[in-house]
Amino acid sequence: MSHDLPPAAQDTDSAAKEGLARIANNRRVQAIPSSGTADRLVNRIIASLPPLEQKRLAEAADLVALRSGSTLSEAGGRIDHVYFPLGAVIALQAPVVDEATLQVGLIGPEGAFGSILMEGVPLSPVRAEVRL
Repeated sequence: MSHDLPPAAQDTDSAAKEGLARIANNRRVQAIPSSGTADRLVNRIIASLPPLEQKRLAEAADLVALRSGSTLSEAGGRIDHVYFPLGAVIALQAPVVDEATLQVGLIGPEGAFGSILMEGVPLSPVRAEVRL
């Protein structure tokens, strides 16, 4: 993963920074690139961190390439990593009836999936699927 992240665009809550650092120290961080250009490969949460925190997170993170349709978690399934989309989106789907799902959210380069791990909750309430 590139360690040359853009300077902080905005300040982030200190509890969130501590949580991200704790997750990074446990090597539970993944970044999802898309086939887009390099200028699109920026996650706003990471970009909002001070340069030293960006570097620490980048050193602990693994850059993973996932195909559109890849499942990050099933509803009720275990979350093992925090994913910071870089140009891709993560579709959040809630189960309804008879194996049907309802899309309840999208996470793009402005967010992260799996941040619930910061609260010590290892299970996902939704199905998370990568979309490019």
